[in-house]
Amino acid sequence: MNQLKIQKIVAVCSIASTLMLSGGAVFADIQTINENTGFASSNDVVATVAETFASLNSNAQVLVNVGAGTVASGGNIIAANTSGGEAVTGVVSLDGEFVNDTNVNTLNHTGSWLTDPLSENNTTGANSVNNATTTLDELVAASNTNLADVLNTTAVLAVSGNNEISDNTGPGAVDTGTVDGSLLTGNVVNSNFLSILSSTGGDLASVALNDTTGSGSTNDAVVTINNTVVAENDNNASILNDVFALLSSGGNIIAANTGSADVSTGDVSGSTEISNEVNSNFTEITADLGGAEISAGNSTTGAGSVNGAASTVSQLVSVTNLNNALIGNGVSTTATSGGNDVSNNTGPVTIGTGGASNNVAISNGANANETSINLGAGGLTVGASNNTTGSGSTNNSDAVVDSVVASTSVNSLAVENLVSSASFSGGNVVDSNTGSADVSTGDASNDTSIINDVNTNITDVTVNPVAIVSAGNDTTGANSVNNASTTAVNTIAVSNINDAIIANVIATESNSGGNDVSGNTGSSSVSTGSASLTFGAENTGNSNTTNIGQ
Repeated sequence: MNQLKIQKIVAVCSIASTLMLSGGAVFADIQTINENTGFASSNDVVATVAETFASLNSNAQVLVNVGAGTVASGGNIIAANTSGGEAVTGVVSLDGEFVNDTNVNTLNHTGSWLTDPLSENNTTGANSVNNATTTLDELVAASNTNLADVLNTTAVLAVSGNNEISDNTGPGAVDTGTVDGSLLTGNVVNSNFLSILSSTGGDLASVALNDTTGSGSTNDAVVTINNTVVAENDNNASILNDVFALLSSGGNIIAANTGSADVSTGDVSGSTEISNEVNSNFTEITADLGGAEISAGNSTTGAGSVNGAASTVSQLVSVTNLNNALIGNGVSTTATSGGNDVSNNTGPVTIGTGGASNNVAISNGANANETSINLGAGGLTVGASNNTTGSGSTNNSDAVVDSVVASTSVNSLAVENLVSSASFSGGNVVDSNTGSADVSTGDASNDTSIINDVNTNITDVTVNPVAIVSAGNDTTGANSVNNASTTAVNTIAVSNINDAIIANVIATESNSGGNDVSGNTGSSSVSTGSASLTFGAENTGNSNTTNIGQ
């Protein structure tokens, strides 16, 4: 009698389910049994159950952002008036921001293994041929393919200066407002977050058994469980950021006025920040066999019979990360409160310039892979036995657990950062005035920072040891051949390949001096503020950290 028992499923021999949502089905008590088979009969019973989960994400994004702006309270002309001339300009504030977040894939999948498979030949007829086969296949496949082309261009002008007061009958005065400029470009592209859990829940009992077989019969009981998890992330990104900015409260001209000349310029502060986070993969896979029992056995076999019992569990976890990034950042910024020209006025001259500061920060993070693979096998029992075998019989029992983990990360990168920045509070000209000349310039500072953190691989693989492995022959018959074997194999392969080209070019200047005071009638004095300049480039690349625990 052939029995095919699959609880909770209509009795068919091949079942396939493709799940595109998180959470796999559970099929319990899957059994193939040949029992009480007839003399010289041939009996085959086969059950194949397959669970497939597939997630495919393919993204292609082209982003082009262009920003051009002018903010001005200056640029005033007061000329040829029959009185004095005065220009007071307001505060100028400029904020520009491009933020791109594209090609993000998130997958959370929880699947349960198909549980309690049994293949058994029981009480078989003499000279009969009996095959009982159970095959359980679980395949989880996740693929993310991302392509991103991003172009950000910013060109801005913020001015409270550039005023002209000339040829007026009376004194000339300029008082310019402060100028604040803040420019931000942020790109987050090609991010993959994968969390895959495939677990037996500690309840799996895989059994292949031949029990009470007839003389001269041939009996094969086979249980095969295949658990395959494949994840692949393929990212390509090209990013180009260009920023051009001029911030000025200076550049004022006071010339040929009848009277004194006073110039007071506001502080100028510029801040430019570019941040790129490109090609990030976070993969967490747990394939848990903890508490499972894998067994194969032949018991009470008939004389001259041939009995084969095999129970095999195969695990394959493969993670592949392929990243290619091309990043170019170009920054050209100037902050100035100086550059004022006061000449040919009838009277004393006073110039006081505000401080000028210019900060540029570029941060590139690219090709980061963080992979965690856990094959939990703590509490797993693997056993094979031949017990009470018939005379002249041949009995083979095999129990096998084979785990393979492969993690591959290939990163390719080219980064170029070009920065030109300047801060001026000086560069003032006081010439040919009738009277004294006093020049006082504010502080000038310039800070440039570039940080590149690229091609980073962190791989953690944990394969817990098998708790119990046993093989034995007990009460064997005369002239019988009995083989019992158990095999537990763990294979781990981790490969990281990194290629990086990084170029940083920085040209920066801070100047509170360079003032020209000459040809004036009266005493002259120049007092300059401090000038400071800092720049730095920090490169971290091609870093691999691999932790393997068994």
